[in-house]
Amino acid sequence: MVKEATTTTETTFICELCGTSFNKKFNKQRHMKKNCPIIKKSIEEEKINKIENIEDSKPTTSSAPKQQGRKKGKKRASSVGDDKKPVTKKQKLKESTKSNENGGVLNKKHFKLNVENISLITSVHPSGIEGIMDLVADVVMKDGSIKSVLTETLKNEAPKILFDYYERVMELKDQKKF
Repeated sequence: MVKEATTTTETTFICELCGTSFNKKFNKQRHMKKNCPIIKKSIEEEKINKIENIEDSKPTTSSAPKQQGRKKGKKRASSVGDDKKPVTKKQKLKESTKSNENGGVLNKKHFKLNVENISLITSVHPSGIEGIMDLVADVVMKDGSIKSVLTETLKNEAPKILFDYYERVMELKDQKKF
């Protein structure tokens, strides 16, 4: 038996753009992604062209979206239905004339408070927001256990949350669960 000598031929890979040769396909791929001078040059030219295009088209493209945005904003504002003037008069809570278990602090007449205006909320009680928190705490929880939660966590969001408590108090009064 005669053995034939087999020789392995190495394949070389050549960059089609710059003509550099490589032993492995991986090296060619890496070269094409990062190191080929022709690709680098074309990428830089593309970046420069994009920057020039952006600078040339800036005045026309930037004004159109702003105008469209303003139109959308106007549509949203009008679709909400806030065409009414904001309430500016101050409301005062009155104690009810008939006494009940809770001292009759809140009156059903003042069920709708304007929670958007913090100054309006704080003006309904002479001691300000803390006085309102105490009143609401006394009405919602007879034992006053909610008072500590109110004073610690509700100072920033007090108007909205107090209004929610106030609505709940009025619902409970209507259902006579107190």
